[in-house]
Amino acid sequence: MAFSREQFLNKVQSLDETQDSIVNTSKWILTLYEDSDKVAAAWSEYLNKGSISTKRKLLVIYLANDIVQQAKHKQVPNFDRSFGDVLPSALEKVYADFPTDLRAKVKRVVGIWKQRKVLSESVLKAINQRLDAAERSSPASSSSTHKSKEKVDKRWGRLSSVYDSIEQNQKNGATLRLRFDKSLEALDPTSVVYAENYTVISKIGNSVKESLQKSIDYRSTLAAELSKLITEQNDLLNKEQDSISEIDSILADKDPATIAESTNPNDADLLPTYENNEDDDEDDDSSDDSDEAPSKDKHTEPSNEQQDIASSSEKSSSEEPVPKKMKLEEPKDEGATPSSSSPIKNNTGAIASSIQDLLSRLAD
Repeated sequence: MAFSREQFLNKVQSLDETQDSIVNTSKWILTLYEDSDKVAAAWSEYLNKGSISTKRKLLVIYLANDIVQQAKHKQVPNFDRSFGDVLPSALEKVYADFPTDLRAKVKRVVGIWKQRKVLSESVLKAINQRLDAAERSSPASSSSTHKSKEKVDKRWGRLSSVYDSIEQNQKNGATLRLRFDKSLEALDPTSVVYAENYTVISKIGNSVKESLQKSIDYRSTLAAELSKLITEQNDLLNKEQDSISEIDSILADKDPATIAESTNPNDADLLPTYENNEDDDEDDDSSDDSDEAPSKDKHTEPSNEQQDIASSSEKSSSEEPVPKKMKLEEPKDEGATPSSSSPIKNNTGAIASSIQDLLSRLAD
């Protein structure tokens, strides 16, 4: 049976973590001993794909283990040599990415090969040297550090597998289409075998159509998966943008400058305040009354009794002359501001004193 890379990839992709799955796939691969080099190359290429999770890579290593052991046990040729050529470099690459627990499992497989002498001593030595070099250059980490990476690998593994199928089917379809075009050019309606040739061309054409239909199905699946991822990423994008806006709003509300503005004491001057000024009004009224009182005292007219006394004094003064040497004392300045408490009493006393002085002089 001729080797088909697409069929090989489908077989490997369908592997599960059961012994039966590994054994059945190994049996099918052993029938391809004539193309053992192609099988080993395709196995190595699949093992080192970045989209494959570490757990699936370990599963693929288990498949290689069963292939080489069964080939030795059943004396199937070529596989020990073909896999011996690719195992050292292939294992070195994946070993560097493996956590501690998976590295221990790889070491155990290599130990079994050495114990059962499945591979030659030179191959086993090369494998151990490569693994030691990988361990020195990339110290092992715990399995927990690989969990997130494995989730990403598992998520994109399906897309990668579909895309690989599209590429492989495209190559097969191109080959079939070229064969169809050449056969169509060679078709001669005048030939006696025209009917038979047409039948052959029809079969080739149907094969091309089947390949194209496969490609359509693969691409539809890929487009649907990508559409889901795009929708999911757009939703996450919107949520993250909303979170940024929410954080900006919260920080703006809690900004010290904003809080200071909202509690600024100068803001109280923006609105008028009305305080009780009754005391000031009373003080002003009292001051006005005090100021008016002296003014009223100055302009108060003398009473009738005071007028009579004054006229009598004037009459007496006119009847008897005042001696020349007599010097009348100047009356006290009546313009002086009297006491605000009893202005009328003080004024009357001053007048009475003046009259007494005048009468005393007249008597002399």
